[in-house]
Parts: sequence; structure tokens; C-alpha cells
Amino acid sequence: MNDDTRKRLAKRRYRFLSDPSHGWLRVPMADIVSLRLEDRISRFSYVRDAIAYLEEDNDAPAFIAAYVTEFGRRPSITEAPPANNASRVRGYGAWNRRNVLLNVELRRQRDKITNALPVFETRLAKIHEGSGRYETPITSTHIACDTLPGLLHDYFADRCDCEEFAIVTLNTKHVPTGVVRITRGTLDASLVHPREVFRAAIAASAAAIILIHNHPSGDTTPSREDKAVTDKLTECGKMLGITVLDHLVIGGDRATSIREAA
Repeated sequence: MNDDTRKRLAKRRYRFLSDPSHGWLRVPMADIVSLRLEDRISRFSYVRDAIAYLEEDNDAPAFIAAYVTEFGRRPSITEAPPANNASRVRGYGAWNRRNVLLNVELRRQRDKITNALPVFETRLAKIHEGSGRYETPITSTHIACDTLPGLLHDYFADRCDCEEFAIVTLNTKHVPTGVVRITRGTLDASLVHPREVFRAAIAASAAAIILIHNHPSGDTTPSREDKAVTDKLTECGKMLGITVLDHLVIGGDRATSIREAA
């Protein structure tokens, strides 16, 4: 386990979901592989996207025990409120080892190939390392909407309580090189200043950028404020020679292009 992975797991907060008859610990699949537990998870646990729901009798205790062995303390676990729709978990896919073997992201992690998409703050201190491949150039809105929600799924899942505005920096071939968080909090045109946005883009030697922000509600419908921010930054980018390709609103695993919605 490399240092970045250890830091990520040490800061992770897990959630326990339950219905009247059973409960599950919500754990990213990547964390299970980091602790080398993929062979010990039973078919009574479930998976959806990159998240595992470990049943409370055996699999969740096994994960907690492995975490304690690695870090010398129990993981941070909070219990979801009663209205968490935990019963939906039973409709997810059952865990089996193939879920891991077929997941390219997790195989790269096991092999310790660290080509994950880094997420920076404006001051360029790395605050997260995303997951997934990103070798394919983003040359269209369709590719952006298909690619970026998956790459940033873990990042926004850990920060689902608040809006964040960030940029994806692209090289001359339009391949993503990183993500820089610009602001945290309700998106407001007065808070997203071009100086901060393009300082980060210039520091990354970006030829182009994609604007992104999340809607914690999961509703990806762009607001009037979202469109105003997009227009202002697009004009500033033209003056600097840095193309603003698009502005995506991300909610869960979905994304809406403000360019297409305009």
C-alpha cells in the first residue's frame, strides 16, 4: 500500500446502512483491495458501481479487523439516518471475485500503478487521487460526460454535503492532466474569480480546461448562475488563449453539459 493510499484510507469515513432485518457497511471497492480482502468477501455482500455493501455478520467485521491491523485503530463509521433506503441494497449485484478481476482500476491499484487523476486545491497542494483511466483525449461533450463522473466519483462521494467548483486541466492533445479545486460552497459568480481559475490553468500549462462542479442533491439541471459563470470564464479564456471546452454539472454518476443545455 503506497503512501497516498494509506492517507486516503486513514481519512475515509464509512457509513453503516440498515433496514429492519439487516445492515451493510458502505465501502469503496478500492479500499477492500488495498487491504487485500477481495477473496474474503462473501456472496451475501453487494456491489454497485465502485462501492461495496459489506454484510454486517462476517464481511464488515473482516474489513474492520483488517483496517485495525493496518492502522492500529477502528475506521470512522457513522450510521445513516433511518430514511436511507437501505432496502435498495438487496437489489444490487452480489459480490464475487470477478467484480475485482474485471475492474481495471482495482487491478492497477493492486499492481501499484499510480496513474490516477490527481485533485489539487488552488494552491496546488494535492488533496485527493482519483481513480480510473484517462488516456483518452476529451474531444467532445459526450466523452466528457461519460468519462469525468467516473474519474471523480470517489472524490465527490467523500464531499457530497457541499458544492465544489473545480477545473480539469487538459494538455494540447486534450488528455486530462489533473483537477484543481477552486472554491467550496454554493456556486456564485462573484466567488469564482477568473484570476483563481486561470492561475491554476497557467500553472498546469493547460491548453484547455473543463469547468466542473457538483450538485449534492444529484439534480444536474444547470442554474442561471451556472450559465453566468460559464459565459464569464469562456470570455476570459479567449483572451488568454486557454479554451474553456465545457462546464459539467455532476450529480452522482451523471453529468449535464451546460454547453448542450444552453
